[in-house]
Amino acid sequence: MVVIGSSGLSDVVGGEGGGAGFPSEGIGLFAPLGYSPARGWRYLGGLDRLGDVLQTSDIKEAVIRLDVHDWTKLEAVICACADQELPVSISLDIGGEETGAPRSVSWNALVKRVVDVVGAGAGLLIAAPLLAVVALHILVTDGRPVTFRQWRAGRNGRPFCILKFRTMHQDADALRAKLRVRSAVSGAAFKMERDPRVTRLGQWLRRTSIDELPQLWNVLKGEMSLVGPRPHPYDDVARYKPWHLARLAVKPGITGLWQLEMRNEPEFDRWVEKDLEYIRRRSIGLDLSILLRTLPAVLRGSGR
Repeated sequence: MVVIGSSGLSDVVGGEGGGAGFPSEGIGLFAPLGYSPARGWRYLGGLDRLGDVLQTSDIKEAVIRLDVHDWTKLEAVICACADQELPVSISLDIGGEETGAPRSVSWNALVKRVVDVVGAGAGLLIAAPLLAVVALHILVTDGRPVTFRQWRAGRNGRPFCILKFRTMHQDADALRAKLRVRSAVSGAAFKMERDPRVTRLGQWLRRTSIDELPQLWNVLKGEMSLVGPRPHPYDDVARYKPWHLARLAVKPGITGLWQLEMRNEPEFDRWVEKDLEYIRRRSIGLDLSILLRTLPAVLRGSGR
């Protein structure tokens, strides 16, 4: 068995004494140059030597635990393992005590959750009259269902059912595959400037981002955060490049950096780069800054 990367190693092998079902003896480690492995580990070199070592060794299994700063190397790592038909398990969990993260990260995660609960709860209470009016309007003009529910990829790819106001005709999902070739974004994401499936009311809801308000319930349930990468449906996730998977390492959010800074960017790779920038820089201060910058954008009606 080989571990590729040095993030949260105590969760994989339990430090020097072994853990999670794996003894430390006999485990090889690829980690950044200069990393000092625990006693009993076989240090096999830097990530740049991975391909050469796998070709000349009898390794049966790999666990990928890349540090956040090495996520852009994920594609090369997976390809090197695939070339040797090596079974791989991937973990991009970067927050909380379960990964051996520093106490400050756990504290930030706790504060972030408090902000999410307070913000989502207050938002639902304040917006309750608006939510009722919008729901009634959709019911009268477009019929049932009032809400749109879809399985999306949450943290670490875990499925959850996202909740939004319905902005499209009822046969929208059936047309999605046919319309994908007209996407304004190159890559895994699907986005159209003039989507024929969107209703007249839906255009206004999307422009004002009011259709997103029901996701505050997803935030209260702990499936989403107020700030984070946007959650994608699984037909988009199936089109990810390997390194895109790194954006799934944190809870998805209602708003984020790329929505503010590159909403009209046509390259999905640039979206992901901005998501990874958020993950590297994440802090309560950054979240509050993004939320404060989101409010003027919503009031200007600069939604998608």
